[in-house]
Amino acid sequence: KDAKIVRQYWGASNVTEFSVGDIVNVHGYLDVSNSFLVHAKTVRNVSIQAKHGIFKGTVESVDAAANSFVMKTEERGSQTVNIMADTKITTGTTTATISNIQVGTKLLVRGIWNKTLAKIQAILIDIKK
Repeated sequence: KDAKIVRQYWGASNVTEFSVGDIVNVHGYLDVSNSFLVHAKTVRNVSIQAKHGIFKGTVESVDAAANSFVMKTEERGSQTVNIMADTKITTGTTTATISNIQVGTKLLVRGIWNKTLAKIQAILIDIKK
């Protein structure tokens, strides 16, 4: 009930991110009267490799209906970037929108990176001129 649930890189998580077949580490103690019951203090899902990251790249395609785009990064290949309701999009000091993101646009994206799925949940998108 009060267990701390985290991802591979110790970022906060929750059970809804878990999938069948995930590898988890459970730290806690066995119940005195039921040896099949563990009172968990920390549950770490090592299959969810999501962590904060900063990526530079060029937009390959845009799906405005899905609020996402694919960018070719300099170091990690193509990544799908999901724009959330609270994602901040800027171009320099000016506020921008997804309509400012087009194929060939160079940008910097800061967000939560899921290495396994090659997806970034964007926190900040800075469009380069």
